Amino acid sequence: MRQRVLIADDDQFQCAVLRDMLEHRGYEADFVNDGLDAVRLLRTGRYDLGLLDYRMPEVSGLAAARLVRDFLQAACPRLIAVTASAEELRARKPAAGRWWFDAVVSKQLGLHALLAVIEENLIDTTVRPVGSVPVPGNEAARVGKLQSYRIMDTGHEKFFDRVACQAAHIFGVPIAAVSFVDSDRQWSKATTGPAPQQTSRDTAFCAYTILSDRIFVVEDASLDVRFADNACVAGAASIRFYAGVPLLAAPGLRVGSVYAAGSTPRGVTPNETRQLHQLAAQVMARLNGTGHARG
Repeated sequence: MRQRVLIADDDQFQCAVLRDMLEHRGYEADFVNDGLDAVRLLRTGRYDLGLLDYRMPEVSGLAAARLVRDFLQAACPRLIAVTASAEELRARKPAAGRWWFDAVVSKQLGLHALLAVIEENLIDTTVRPVGSVPVPGNEAARVGKLQSYRIMDTGHEKFFDRVACQAAHIFGVPIAAVSFVDSDRQWSKATTGPAPQQTSRDTAFCAYTILSDRIFVVEDASLDVRFADNACVAGAASIRFYAGVPLLAAPGLRVGSVYAAGSTPRGVTPNETRQLHQLAAQVMARLNGTGHARG
């Protein structure tokens, strides 16, 4: 069964273009132009994801999200806020208690970036939840491939250190790493800034990066229910932005990531995305023995 998306935005042209893009990728998509219709349709429980413009006629995206969550409770689909002003939406987030959106994305990023965020939130049915984080359906093969590289818990190498530094430079952030995700932990071969060398998997942003072959971006982790209570977000590090590209041993077989993170909310540009993918490809060439000599 194809996954269904409801787009709620008063920009009819953008809705139509985004619907066509989603349908071209195999999803079913409908769109409405005001918040009342969005609430009515989302309450039917027929959708896997709702994309809500923060400012809509009749009922705002924030009010619509609250009404839908209160009605559907645990059966509520994932809800993404689309806004021209991330600062305004952040100001509406309560200091404590419930938040209504699973993710927030800026309109300034464009339709292709918006499509990527939608697909990140439409986790494929082959992905099964274990504990508090999702796990790929090919987990056994993925972990087996990672172990075959014998990279975990090895010492520093200049090549990987350079990759981490380049990732930090691309985004102008202090934190970056070349990271591998084992069955129960994330371990970094190289880090910059205050990035931890090891964390449990259930607190790792990279646990989500390995769910897709595409870049995984969190513009503001404090507005994302998956990460808002994470110690790296709520604590002294105050992580807001994260961008990670998976390390692809083969299509669909992701052993880790090259990522960058910082304390200021932001999106990513196509050029930044391209450069991060290039770094990930360099790491995989190294692991597969087709890159430079170790050292």
